Amino acid sequence: MRRPAPRRADKEGVALQGLVVDVFGRRFTLESDGARTLVDLGRRGAALATVSPGARVTVAGRRKNGELKAWTLRDEADGRTHALRKSKRVAKRGAQLSAPAPEPTHADPL
Repeated sequence: MRRPAPRRADKEGVALQGLVVDVFGRRFTLESDGARTLVDLGRRGAALATVSPGARVTVAGRRKNGELKAWTLRDEADGRTHALRKSKRVAKRGAQLSAPAPEPTHADPL
């Protein structure tokens, strides 16, 4: 029996902005655009960043097993961004999610 090919959507980064509804240890539910998502900060992330119900945050990460594994968490109240995972890929992926696309450059015809 053949195994299904892995889905690429699970490997790509996602950024969500919303309101923290409930907190369960290192996980919390984020309400964004009327939908709720379970966000996992990880052990390191839970030690670095504290969230409380009612906080407005932006989370970047990837979806895995029905939850969002957070790479970065930005608290909208004070504007601080916390890097939650210590992989080199986190810095690259977090930068890709938050950085605006570069504007195309046009060469002068002269």
